[in-house]
Amino acid sequence: MDIQLIILGIGFTTIIVSFVWARIKLFESSAKSSILAFLVYDCVVAIHIFYSFYGLANSSSISTFTFISAAACLLLGGSLFAWTANMSGSKKLVFNNDIDRLKTDGPYGLVRHPFYLSYALTWGAMTLSTDLPIQWITLVYLLAFYFLSARREEKALLRSAYSEEYGKYRSEVGMFFPRIIRWIN
Repeated sequence: MDIQLIILGIGFTTIIVSFVWARIKLFESSAKSSILAFLVYDCVVAIHIFYSFYGLANSSSISTFTFISAAACLLLGGSLFAWTANMSGSKKLVFNNDIDRLKTDGPYGLVRHPFYLSYALTWGAMTLSTDLPIQWITLVYLLAFYFLSARREEKALLRSAYSEEYGKYRSEVGMFFPRIIRWIN
């Protein structure tokens, strides 16, 4: 096995352990309707993780460009996840009926949904590095899930006591991509 594949595997494993830790210690959901959605989501994530390791184990090497791209995505995704988890303390999960606070600083000052972005970067890195059709299928599902979850969370925030503050924040901070023009002005 190529050293680049080993590096990607170690980085991916570290991030997955962080994701599992956060799922157990950091997140909660109060909505009963989310059980089926999370069951399907967890199955898709498990498939993605399995094929990530399968793809890495069964590849002899990857191109330097692919390695650098995947490693950069893992580094960004893992760093963003750690920063967001550190700043959040605890956070209500998607499909939650209770809005307990509004975070707009730290990673939330860059994008409105840094957790989802960190997940997308991580899954995208492994899809790039393995280039398996099943990875692309699960990646599309996961990206759609994050987008729809973010929209649902935002609708709840716009109906909450934080609606005015959130509306202003939403106009200044991008959903998944930083609004660089804001920093220039």
